[in-house]
Amino acid sequence: MWAVVEEKAAAKVIDKLPPQAAEKYAFWLAIVQQSGPQGLRALEGFHDEKLSGKMAHLRSSRLSVQWRVIYSVQASTVTVTVEQVTPAHLPPVKERPMASKVKKAQYVPARPRVALSPGDSVRVARELQEMTQAQLAHASGIPQGTISSIEKGRVTLGAERAEKLARALKVHPAVLLWPHWEESEAKRVG
Repeated sequence: MWAVVEEKAAAKVIDKLPPQAAEKYAFWLAIVQQSGPQGLRALEGFHDEKLSGKMAHLRSSRLSVQWRVIYSVQASTVTVTVEQVTPAHLPPVKERPMASKVKKAQYVPARPRVALSPGDSVRVARELQEMTQAQLAHASGIPQGTISSIEKGRVTLGAERAEKLARALKVHPAVLLWPHWEESEAKRVG
């Protein structure tokens, strides 16, 4: 599991994201916590990319046409630091020192602002891959009607279906089954 922290100013912006962008951020967070930044690159819809120039130490993932996450990766501590969440048409607010050089008091643990159900996770992943339900049905071998029912919460996802959908969507099955699961919850259970 990867640790994700948010710069306090970014956390305030994330709290006010429009619902669709907040949903994508919650899925972005689930992907990063489970698979790290590499998991983002498998989902074409995030358009995850390294920035250039003075911001070359940062990466950007698109939540929507209007919103993106600006983040850095500290490999030594296996931490992803969300530096900013900003409208995509605006440049990053200002250059900040790398997170490793900033006081930890300026960062808070990342958290999803909306609760995603397994069906929501399937839908968001499908949309990020720019797939229709029919295309996902063909790629996964699960009937389109069942996919629709899963996305609407009428049918339980289950481990077998999650594995098939995860392969087709290029995500870890845990991201689909338990999108809001955190390491702290695992420690309480174990």
